[in-house]
Amino acid sequence: MSITRRIFVRDDGSTYNNMDIINPDKGIIKYTMAKEVFARQGELNLCYFVLEKGGSIGFQILEELDLSADVRVTTPNFTILVQEDATQVISSKGFYKRYCWLE
Repeated sequence: MSITRRIFVRDDGSTYNNMDIINPDKGIIKYTMAKEVFARQGELNLCYFVLEKGGSIGFQILEELDLSADVRVTTPNFTILVQEDATQVISSKGFYKRYCWLE
């Protein structure tokens, strides 16, 4: 099932402390996606990372693309498939965790 609602997650790492700049000269960063990205099961089929200079700070979930940054560079598109994690299912309550992989 494809998730059709377009949302944009903007995250500079300051809210969840989930980004480290490993080597700025080589452009190497370590980033852990926020849990909100995996809140729904389905296929996220137009995913990409954007590196910005001069944009908004903090973590935001946006309905529209924010182009306010002075400089933007994007990666190629990729897909995230979020599925139920069968090993985490608690069947009597219907609760489960999610996991994903990148394609």
